[in-house]
Amino acid sequence: MALDMFSSLGQDSSYGEYRGRRQASRAAAQSQVIARQRSSDAHYDLADRFDRLNLVCQAMWELLHESAGVTDDHLRARIDEIDHRDGRRDGYHRPGADRCQCGAGVAAGSPRCQFCGAEAPDRSPFKGV
Repeated sequence: MALDMFSSLGQDSSYGEYRGRRQASRAAAQSQVIARQRSSDAHYDLADRFDRLNLVCQAMWELLHESAGVTDDHLRARIDEIDHRDGRRDGYHRPGADRCQCGAGVAAGSPRCQFCGAEAPDRSPFKGV
């Protein structure tokens, strides 16, 4: 009788462990589904922002072309120039830190140069893009 009681306790303990592992497995699977959904949402948000930016750039280009007579060759030359500003022709522009009149880099968001105290240089409107 006592032996039956201990074997029954062992089975209950194994079943409890099984249930715990199963619940943990379900929670992990649910977390993965949520993570995938968030990643997918971020992807679509980025794609939407890219599409809007592309539309705005196209509109600006057409206005500039029509009103100022800038040609595609002018645009290509400027793209090449900007691409090379960071020292590499690789299709990307990686601007450095904003520079103060003293030559020091000014941290983003800082209102003044941490070295000479001068007001931070005007930030490009493209910094936040």
